[in-house]
Amino acid sequence: LCLLCPKRCAAAGRGPRVEGSPGFVRPMAPCPRRASDGSRRLAEFAAARQSKLELLLQAEAARAFEEYDPGRDLHPQCEKDFDRADFEIGDETFARGVAAKAETTDAERRRFASRLRAECALCCAGDGDEGVSRFVYTVSALATQVTMAHLGAACFSGPHTYALPGGAMQARYAVRRQEGEVLLTATRLAEGFSAFSVDGGDENSCHDTSFLRESVDFSVRPSADGVEVKVLRAQEAMRLLWPDERIVVHDGFGLDFCSPPSSAESSTLRRPRCFDPIVKLTLTVANALIRQFAEVTRLLLSPMRSALKKHVD
Repeated sequence: LCLLCPKRCAAAGRGPRVEGSPGFVRPMAPCPRRASDGSRRLAEFAAARQSKLELLLQAEAARAFEEYDPGRDLHPQCEKDFDRADFEIGDETFARGVAAKAETTDAERRRFASRLRAECALCCAGDGDEGVSRFVYTVSALATQVTMAHLGAACFSGPHTYALPGGAMQARYAVRRQEGEVLLTATRLAEGFSAFSVDGGDENSCHDTSFLRESVDFSVRPSADGVEVKVLRAQEAMRLLWPDERIVVHDGFGLDFCSPPSSAESSTLRRPRCFDPIVKLTLTVANALIRQFAEVTRLLLSPMRSALKKHVD
């Protein structure tokens, strides 16, 4: 079966590992392992993704809580990221680039800070004005590129392996209050890009329906020691297609997946593509046998139909 598999493992030193890329050498030796290196790496990332993010985000929250600056409404990184990403605070949206286009960046940033404070204030109303300000400052620190960097590092599809052209990746943040806590969603999203590179290698062209999406949902609540962060869900989905719309294969793994799997997305639980040649061969043989059987049946029944017609006449 391995000899028929279109995703055979590339032997070390025998050319690029991205199947379909220029210069790729496909080895003819049988695959020594059933699971590909890529699928095993995805499983390792999936197993550690949520716990790793919770540890990293808790450390960032604790640092921001301790470094709170009474002279600022927002964390310095949040001030920089405002208007460079899409923010949704409660039911109000602050879309990327709108403030700069209207030349009202400073005024919109102040309105953004006020709206964020209103969304967070009820979670720590008993801590006084300084307590509320410190909590808002901490939440604003988590709605920044700091979280995006940790998200990319914790995901299989992150920039440590798969790099996209500058400006292809967009950031989105959603902040909404819930009883006693604030819920945050951070999303890294890239759609419509036409090139990518793997492991720092050469840039490859890809189909513009390719996409990459990583997201994390987590809660932030006041605690006796400062703030507590709990990651509720972390998910990534990826689809990389060559210009002819074939799925890019890296380390023996097709880059068309959703982790954890979702019924609405492509997932690694689908029938392995390595069985496609076998299925096609089976269907071809079955169709040929059916046609032969139909022809033999027609020949056998032809005399009987002629005799019946003569009898009726």
